[in-house]
Amino acid sequence: MKTKNLAGVLAILFGGVGVQHFYLGNYLSALLSVLFCWTGLPLLYGIFHGIGLLAMGETEFNAKYNYKYVMGRMSQ
Repeated sequence: MKTKNLAGVLAILFGGVGVQHFYLGNYLSALLSVLFCWTGLPLLYGIFHGIGLLAMGETEFNAKYNYKYVMGRMSQ
């Protein structure tokens, strides 16, 4: 299960190469971040994305990124 605090910290520290996207399973965004890391845009996006992830509520984060886990628990 993914945690929002780890995702937020990864985004702030390593958002320039898209590490948070790999962690969250957004592989297309991760690939684009790696391809455009030389422009600095993924770094800026990573900082804002990290702050947004840290400010996001647990329920919203789980619904967006842990939906397979949440749905599995609901069916039990």
